[in-house]
Amino acid sequence: IETGNLIYYKTAVDSFHFLISKITNREMFKPISNRGWLQRGKSAQTFGEQPIDIAYTILALESFWQTTKNYQYFQLAIRAFDWFLGHNHLGQALYNPVTGGCHDGLEEHEININQGAESSICFALARMTMENMNNKIPIQIKSRPIVRKRKSKRMYHKGKFVPE
Repeated sequence: IETGNLIYYKTAVDSFHFLISKITNREMFKPISNRGWLQRGKSAQTFGEQPIDIAYTILALESFWQTTKNYQYFQLAIRAFDWFLGHNHLGQALYNPVTGGCHDGLEEHEININQGAESSICFALARMTMENMNNKIPIQIKSRPIVRKRKSKRMYHKGKFVPE
């Protein structure tokens, strides 16, 4: 993104928006399943969602936000982080404040109750990234409350992610 070459910038933004359109809907983040690859022309596998996918999405959103200064990326990072806190298809938090760990993922009807190192590190990385992003928000934006709109007209059109 930061090469100065506009073709690379456009390719990066277009590719990232394509990915975001595949892992979000109007209500929440829904990572691509670990049960199989998403293939062109085929339906995505469902369930089998893992913290690593959300954590890396948050890292990418931070990079795009810092580079483009587009506040939408910050808002999407908040929505992605909310996945850890229960804004997912099960409505259950993966982060465990008692142990400080993070459950290993979401299946169709239950949380994978293991709390492995990878998942816990992914949560910690996502949390530190969110705190870092929050510390970089200009004062005029910080003074406004963050509103988590479930159906934003700016970010979605006909159920698909649309950049500004």
